Amino acid sequence: MVAADLPPAMEKRLPRHPIPAALIGRLAVDLTAAGQGLGSVLLADAVKKTKVAAETVAMSVIVVDPIDDGAQGFYAAFGFQSLRGPQRRMFMAIHGGAAKSVQ
Repeated sequence: MVAADLPPAMEKRLPRHPIPAALIGRLAVDLTAAGQGLGSVLLADAVKKTKVAAETVAMSVIVVDPIDDGAQGFYAAFGFQSLRGPQRRMFMAIHGGAAKSVQ
């Protein structure tokens, strides 16, 4: 990931070299379990494990690839922000206030 992918306000604060990121695979629950809060639990667990890994491996952001508008809204509700570009890719800073809201 490069700084130019980020929103302009964040891009200005970061160096121009690649930004170390963790890509979370698509999270989903079976339709029979939808609406029970399991997606939030899965996301919180993934973020928690990524933050622990970031203490050892240099990572600055968590990246997700929402499959549709509904998934994009789900991640946005937890503080993920859209990256620039035609894809739906979103990110969240690992260290900082936004990642705390998921836990």
